[in-house]
Amino acid sequence: MHGLRRGGFAPGQRVLVVGAGSVGLLSVLVARVMGAAEVILTARHAHQAALGRALGAAQVLDEREASPLRLATLGQASPIDLAVETVGGTAQTLDACAAAIRPGGTISVLGVFTGRTAVDPLPLLMKEGTLAWSNCYAHGDDGADFEDAIRILDEHREGLGRLTTHQVPLEEIERAFALASDKKAGAVKVTVCA
Repeated sequence: MHGLRRGGFAPGQRVLVVGAGSVGLLSVLVARVMGAAEVILTARHAHQAALGRALGAAQVLDEREASPLRLATLGQASPIDLAVETVGGTAQTLDACAAAIRPGGTISVLGVFTGRTAVDPLPLLMKEGTLAWSNCYAHGDDGADFEDAIRILDEHREGLGRLTTHQVPLEEIERAFALASDKKAGAVKVTVCA
């Protein structure tokens, strides 16, 4: 909620979500609920793509289709108003987002970068693009982020339940961490139960 608001999201916009982990998948749902005209998702694994479609992504692009050049072509064919970066880490995803957005578009950064990341400033300069950083939540004029998020969780409980792909007992916590780090095994959200 907060990341889309920080990115200046408005109903009717076309949104690109880069990354299909739990934050990316939730971003797809929130963008659709808030009135996005279309949400496009980039996903590395088939199970992520399937969940993205179930949560409202109109298009899912695989890694080959998510290069800066391919996303620039996509954005030129149908302008992207807001790109939501959810990968972080050491990924070079900001350039891909910059290539995709329309002139005057915005990149909302939700991914937590764990080191320096390179960004070519020229595409952002030429497009007068905006980088909007998001951290945590806020109370805005439209209501508290948590209040709105709880309403969405309640209204979409069944679909969101699919994000929890594994439940592991507390005594097997090491297995839970191994599952969570192996996205090829079909993990999205791994919960530990007492």
